[in-house]
Amino acid sequence: MASVNHICHLCEEEDVSNVAVVWCADCETFLCKDCERHHSRIKASKGHQTITLDEYMKLPSFIVYIKSRCEKHDEKYDFYCRFLDDPCCVKCLKDNHKDCRDLDPFVDILRDIKTSTKVSNLEKELNILLENFETVAKYLNSRIKTLQENKTESLNEIRNLRASINKHLDEIEKKIVDDISVEFNKIKIKYDEFNIEIENKKEVIQNLQNDLSKITLQATDLQMYVGLPYLEKTTSEEVRFLLELKKRSIGRDSLGVKILFKMSN
Repeated sequence: MASVNHICHLCEEEDVSNVAVVWCADCETFLCKDCERHHSRIKASKGHQTITLDEYMKLPSFIVYIKSRCEKHDEKYDFYCRFLDDPCCVKCLKDNHKDCRDLDPFVDILRDIKTSTKVSNLEKELNILLENFETVAKYLNSRIKTLQENKTESLNEIRNLRASINKHLDEIEKKIVDDISVEFNKIKIKYDEFNIEIENKKEVIQNLQNDLSKITLQATDLQMYVGLPYLEKTTSEEVRFLLELKKRSIGRDSLGVKILFKMSN
């Protein structure tokens, strides 16, 4: 998130512009130093989870947009509907979930969410994904090096052969050299494109790891639970990409030279 000075919401209601120092996820409110001190003493908000503005700015945007209260009824979420994959308040039950049976209390859903198997499994899967992409990147680089060696060997072979024959091979040599260079460039472009794609995927995985780490440290349990499917979905997409990548003909290219010529008397 870009750096910006947030104004204390409570002071703003009194037409006073005091810079906020913390964010309360439960109240969804920015608080200045004085208001935060009162907020932490009041019985109703004493147990609320607050984070500093620096921590708030580090949260992924999709986590920040997850609300702690029902936007339709301005009520606290009490249940989670597994059928509709949707958090709901008591009023939501009457409006949208009359026929839903798979409803769980939020207090049970959020209990130990940050230390749950679900989170640890996602962390492991992201680590494995990153390791796999790094392995693919190393392999592609090694193949480019091998192809470069193939190119050098082929060109040396052409030059050695050129030295052993007469001027009638000038045109043949040029054609072979050009063909090898063209083929090498085609293959190298393909591997360079693969490399760019892999580097992009590595960045995606590293961003997901950073997001998960920040969420685990700074997001509310509700934000954690609701935001996890997004991370899991993106991770699954990268798993599918990796599986599809294994099916491609990566690293099977090679360079070779066939020389046919006829000497003239």
